[in-house]
Order: sequence, then structure tokens, then C-alpha cells
Amino acid sequence: MATVSSWTAGTTAALDQVIAPVSPNGFVYRATIAGTTGTAEPAWPLTAGLTVVDGTVTWIAVTATAITWTAVPLYKSAGTEPVWPTTVGGTVVDGTITWRCVAPNIADAKCPNTKQVIIAASKVFAIKNDVVRYSATNNPLDWSTANDAGFLPTGLQSQVDPLAKALGLYRGNLVALSAGEFQAWQIDPDPSRMALIDNIPSIGTVYSRAMASAAGELYFLTQQGVRSVSIAAGSTNLQAGDVGTPIDSLIQAELPGADPLGLYYPGAGQYWLVFGAKVYVYTQSRIGGIGAWSLYEFPSAIEYTTQRDGKLYVRSGDGIYLIDETTGQDDGEAVPAEIQWPWLDMGQPGLQKMLIGVDVVGSDGAPSVSIGYDETNLTAFTAPFAVDPDTQPGQIIPIPVSGPSLSLKIEYTGASGRWELQAATLYLQDMRMTA
Repeated sequence: MATVSSWTAGTTAALDQVIAPVSPNGFVYRATIAGTTGTAEPAWPLTAGLTVVDGTVTWIAVTATAITWTAVPLYKSAGTEPVWPTTVGGTVVDGTITWRCVAPNIADAKCPNTKQVIIAASKVFAIKNDVVRYSATNNPLDWSTANDAGFLPTGLQSQVDPLAKALGLYRGNLVALSAGEFQAWQIDPDPSRMALIDNIPSIGTVYSRAMASAAGELYFLTQQGVRSVSIAAGSTNLQAGDVGTPIDSLIQAELPGADPLGLYYPGAGQYWLVFGAKVYVYTQSRIGGIGAWSLYEFPSAIEYTTQRDGKLYVRSGDGIYLIDETTGQDDGEAVPAEIQWPWLDMGQPGLQKMLIGVDVVGSDGAPSVSIGYDETNLTAFTAPFAVDPDTQPGQIIPIPVSGPSLSLKIEYTGASGRWELQAATLYLQDMRMTA
């Protein structure tokens, strides 16, 4: 769209330049012959397509289709910051604005104002010592209205510890945990429909931020390590699982003084337990339903996480980062990886076994293989041997070594970007004694 200016005497007009009369009449005028405007404003034609000579310029009338708006501020602050009142209800004038001081917290005295909060069934649930209070339906400011707001008597139903410490959701039900007990409650916008479903003594948590619901499981952190709760097969009862047992000693070493963050990342089928720059990750394999733990080490501490459109974002300081499994490097830097099997007896414990060789099945990357042969010395490994990502075609990779138990270690430098490991095979010589 051409820029529209007002008519001015004695000015040069270019071809196709558009002007408006000094007194708007609903039309604008486009120059069909360039030149210089006259000393007096012409009598503008009021019919589209008619022309008028103005000095040496010829204008043609065009119906105006543009509207010019001018913004006028309704309220405008002053040039300097006012002295803010600190008493609720106090006011201060700031330019043409009057500010009123309000309290940031909910005024209802029955609101617990605690950190353990969760939103479900159109209500807000919050822990208050031995009960879990909930707000009125669709009104988080109201914690008092009878037959709408109220509380769940978690302490009354407790068998071990009456003081709730953490809240979560599992299959649409509210989960309340104390340090030594697990309770599941049916919740509903109608308080009369709320009821205790099940409780499991002797499992609990004090780490409220570490809970996460995932694919029919509820993961949480105890002082012993990560545990899970799921529906028992063939019944509606809940049962506890020991999913985190393999890394209990590692988790216990991290716990003193820590307040870890837990989350479930559906995009990768993973439960994350974040201890600053360390993240313990439990991945449920899509093949065979086998779960395995990994340790991710980041260059700086992760403070918060969020998910959007199936993507996981983490915040570290002022930086926000996207976790992208399709990227094999971190901002151009190699990401090394180490995969190690536990010490495998592969037969009768204590007897010497002779390893002949190995095979690995994978894709991409540049792996190296080594074998641990003394579980009392965690540094006793054979020298790393570079292999192809998939060694099954052709002969096995010969690595002769013996020991009562053996551990396979596969390392990726990360310099080649992405990698994938699908399987590994150990070939042993039959050393059974015969008479």
C-alpha cells in the first residue's frame, strides 16, 4: 500500500504518488502525470475515476480504503517508580494509574498454604498435617463452603504414620504418602463420592517432588531408593515394586540434604530422577518390557523441567534447553556413553569361566569393547578393543579372558554422533570337569 500524505502547495509529486485532501472527503488521489503541485488546493472531484489538474500534476480520484488509527493511552505510569504501600488495601497514585496493595496469598483461613499441592477433579488438594484439604469445585480461593470444600481424613485411615508428606495422581485417583504409608483415594467434584480405595503400610516417602505417574505405574522415592506402585495382576489391589533396587546404593549416596525432582517423559518412555547435574533415568524397553537404569551427567544443574508438544525442556540458571533424542551431540560437543553389564556368574558361582569372544548388535557410533574379570577390583578390565557397530556378520570378536564372573563394557566416544545398541552375546568355553 502506498504511503498517503496530505496535499501541500509547490511540492514535487512522483508518478503513482497518493495524497489526501487537507480536509478529508472520503477519497484519496493518485498522480497519473508527475509534476509540481499548484499554489492553491484544487477542487477535488468526488467521483472515483475523475481527474483534476493541479499545477503540472494530474490526479485521479480513488476511493479511500485505509483507516488511520491513533492510540491514546487510557492509563499511563509516571516517569519514576512510586513508593509502594506495604499494607493490604493501601493505594498509591502513579501518573494516571492508582495501584492498590493486595495480599498474594489466599485469604481463606482453611487454605493450608503448604507446598504439597496438586490439582485434580476440578479442585486443589493440599496437605495440612494429618489431613488433605481440598478447595471448592472450580474455585481455588474457597476452602470453606460446606458440601463443596473439605478434607480427606488421611490420618484417621492411617495404620503407621498419620502425617502426609507427598501427593500424586495414579489412574485418576489421589495418592497420599506419609513417611511410612501409601494411601489411594477416589476423588470427585462431589465430596460425597470421595472414598479410600486402598492403603499399603511400610512404603512411603518424604520426597514430594520426586513422584511421577507413568504408563500404569507410580514412581516415588523412599530413603532406600526408587520404588513403584501398580495394580496387581488379576485384582484391583495395589502392590509395591522394587524397580529401583539395582541402583539403591547410588541413590542412597545422593540423598543426604537433597530434594530431587522426578518426572515422566512419555516421548522416551522414561522416568527421570534429577539430582542437580546428575539424572538417574529408568527406561522401559518397548521390546520385551525390560527396564534398565542409566545415568545422565549434564554440564550444569537442572532446576526445573516442563513438557510441551511431546518435547522435554529443562532449565539451568537462565538457560532453557530442549532434550532431543534425534541429536547425537550437545551443541556440537561429543557426548560419550558407557554401558556396563553387572558381574555375571554365567554358571556355578565361584568356578572359573573362559570367555572366547563377543558379538554386539547395533547401529552407528564407534564402539569399543572390554571385559572385566575381577569383581573385587573394579578397574580390572581388558584393554578397550574397537569394533564395528554390528559384529554379527563374519567371525566373533576374539577376547580370551577368564574369571569366576565377567562384566561386559561397551563405550562410545560420541564423536560420531548418534548410536544404538540392541544386543550383545558372550561366547564361553565349556570347562565342566568330567571323570
